[in-house]
Amino acid sequence: MNEKIRIDGEELESVPLHRAAVELLIAHGALPNGGRSEWIDGSFVPMTPANAPHASAIPRLSAAIIAALGQSRQILADAAFFVAEDTMLAPDLLVLPLALDLFDAVGADADLVIEVSQATLSIDLHLKAGRYAQAGVPDYWVVDLDHRLLHVHRGPSDDGFADVTAHPWETPVTALRLPALTLTLSEVLA
Repeated sequence: MNEKIRIDGEELESVPLHRAAVELLIAHGALPNGGRSEWIDGSFVPMTPANAPHASAIPRLSAAIIAALGQSRQILADAAFFVAEDTMLAPDLLVLPLALDLFDAVGADADLVIEVSQATLSIDLHLKAGRYAQAGVPDYWVVDLDHRLLHVHRGPSDDGFADVTAHPWETPVTALRLPALTLTLSEVLA
């Protein structure tokens, strides 16, 4: 059943979208909220604007990943990553094999997914973690800016991640499928 929505005071019936339609919206730069949206369970959800600590963490993390991996992988920021037929997330950083097209990628293809979190910590640790686990993402990291922790999620299943650990920023952590990538957040985000 379609939901009723209000636009400019007029009540309209919403129409469910399918993945192909969302891919077209992305291709034409027509996502809601100026493109700063994710599509979760068939509905668009606006993304929280990045604040200064969040915005500065992403290029620093990206640079550290590139320094460790060189040109051996795609390192994508805020890329449209379809984790289900009705869910497209835009992780802060996504590491994929070079030969893989983003729209062909499935969760198990991701070498590493990183969310940098401050205002969205609960969403990143629960809602998004659940979606990434169901998609089979093998290594999901949440960089917790406020508490200076790295939450590492591994062992995906339909019920969530079997192995979830929190590491202080001073602890080096190595990516599960990328042994050349070890990050110590206290150094990367200093």
